[in-house]
Amino acid sequence: MASHGVLILECLDESDPGSEGHFISHMLSLMRVPHQYIEVRTKRQLIQLLQSSPYRIVHITTHGTTKKLGRKENFQGLWTQEGTLKKADLKGLQGHLKGYTVVCTACLSASPQFRRGFVEVTECSHYIAPKGSPYFYDAVFFAHIFYHKHLILKRSVRKSFQEYRKRYKNPHGFVLRPLTTRSKVTRRKLRASQR
Repeated sequence: MASHGVLILECLDESDPGSEGHFISHMLSLMRVPHQYIEVRTKRQLIQLLQSSPYRIVHITTHGTTKKLGRKENFQGLWTQEGTLKKADLKGLQGHLKGYTVVCTACLSASPQFRRGFVEVTECSHYIAPKGSPYFYDAVFFAHIFYHKHLILKRSVRKSFQEYRKRYKNPHGFVLRPLTTRSKVTRRKLRASQR
């Protein structure tokens, strides 16, 4: 099992107003929380790093790739400089994040199809992501509050997230998707069908 701490995986774009990952890394340093920051360039590299996190929390900071469908934006996947990590690409992560918490600040990355697929394939305990499109500073604000409650005050992931939602009214639309019994059943059916 991975140790206490946070692995920060960041995909930077030239147009980014700053580095969310560096900001979070600095914040965790001030909190004296073990962590590692890695700048990711390709979806292959992102998958490899997700398969081998040394820490029980993985924080993905990137953009959400979207496609316009009329007036609505449809989430396609996690952006990297050399391609988008889509739901279909998650097969390589089968069971690799069992017991982990994944925090993703990519716009719209809490879209039901993607988050359900991510949790079921990776078997992560918790997946936290925004339904909307948080600004850089909103994503950092969420991370600061959540990590302080969870890593410093030693509250559970669920309690830390609930306190954030209740106290700050969750203005950024973050969603917590835990691994549920239903997800476990669906995962068993998926494995059985692959045999």
